[in-house]
Amino acid sequence: MSGWFDAATVREFEAARENSRWPPFITSGPYVLPCLHTLRLEDVDMKRLYQFSFPHLRHLDITSLSDDDDDEEDLDGYATQDHFPASITHLIYVGESTSFAQIFRLFPHLWQLTVPIEWSTIPPSDYKDIKCHRNLGVVEIASWDGVFDPRPLIRDVLIAVRARKLPSLHLIKLTFPWKYREELPFEECEALGVTLEVVLRPKATFYGHANF
Repeated sequence: MSGWFDAATVREFEAARENSRWPPFITSGPYVLPCLHTLRLEDVDMKRLYQFSFPHLRHLDITSLSDDDDDEEDLDGYATQDHFPASITHLIYVGESTSFAQIFRLFPHLWQLTVPIEWSTIPPSDYKDIKCHRNLGVVEIASWDGVFDPRPLIRDVLIAVRARKLPSLHLIKLTFPWKYREELPFEECEALGVTLEVVLRPKATFYGHANF
């Protein structure tokens, strides 16, 4: 910044940053944003997100990366208290320690789930105690910056299909440069009525979370 502005302007920016607080409202919440349909949240503080309501949100892109287990508990608590609206149909999730089973439970009307694999750590799921998710049709396992083995996540999703938890799932989409097609479970997916589609991207075309 100092290369573009004089010293007085730089001090003004720094003072504004140090003295600012989020959110910049003084009245009591929640603050309703009725027209918002697409929202991207990076390094989200779930404790502050409670102050907003998104009644017509359809597309949510959320990054929740933290070594603090409380952050994952906050995500779970935020969703189970109905703060994520039922209108959400498309989710891009980057995070750690949140399983597919939790995501299916927290977003019951989800139609498409995208997980950028290079930034996420998705633990194995226990599907015994979750309800049938009747809306999810597409699971996309994506990567834009490297080759990562998608098979553990595919197996996890297929376990849910075999347990009849995902009756509407028809497509598992792999969008990254995974070259070993012969190692993918095409026949198993076909036997379960699910199409396994591979879209090769030898060159990165989008860095959705390149700042990490």
